[in-house]
Amino acid sequence: YTLTKTDTNIESYWTTLDDEFGYPQYQKTSNKKGCVIDMEGEEISIYIKTNNEDFSLIKTFVNTKGYVVAKIKKKKWKSISQKFISKKPFGLFSSTLEAYIGSYVKR
Repeated sequence: YTLTKTDTNIESYWTTLDDEFGYPQYQKTSNKKGCVIDMEGEEISIYIKTNNEDFSLIKTFVNTKGYVVAKIKKKKWKSISQKFISKKPFGLFSSTLEAYIGSYVKR
């Protein structure tokens, strides 16, 4: 493998930190069009993890170049993390996630 060889299949991923949007004691909700991603690549899978659970697949984008909207609809979470996975070289330029702050977490 070299940096100039682009046809090698190596699984690579990038993960965001757990984000609580500055309010760890509140529940949050994301709307279904709340994630806008600027990326390019042949095949990129997007996973979401809420409240320290396992990552779940949201969607796999094929031959993407530019902005895409990942329809994430999650309710009643405290923290969220995104994971971008591909077996081909890909570029991730920005990812914006919108969330609404709800009520306190009930115990």
